[in-house]
Amino acid sequence: MRVRDLEPGMLIEPVEGASWILVPWRGHDGKVAGEYLSVKAPTRPEVHHSWEKPVGTDPLLYIGPLSRAQDGDMHTPGRQLVLHAGLALSVDPSSWRYLKPAEKTSV
Repeated sequence: MRVRDLEPGMLIEPVEGASWILVPWRGHDGKVAGEYLSVKAPTRPEVHHSWEKPVGTDPLLYIGPLSRAQDGDMHTPGRQLVLHAGLALSVDPSSWRYLKPAEKTSV
């Protein structure tokens, strides 16, 4: 998926075989300063780091881009924000190749 194709309010999900992971973002002092989302690639499912927290494959709501003027001194990878567990989190730019618009389902 290309970032330019995103529209605020759309649902996005990992491609088949991929999944969301929550990654801690460390400041210059080594302390966790925040978290961001990444996508575990379907081609490398066996790679696991102890600091990764799997969060599933459910679609997440795309909020929109983060203005660097609004993020203060907290810098995480990526400027595109999604809503996860009530928090606006940035998405690692290298993850977009493993994301797609959520498939529409009827209820």
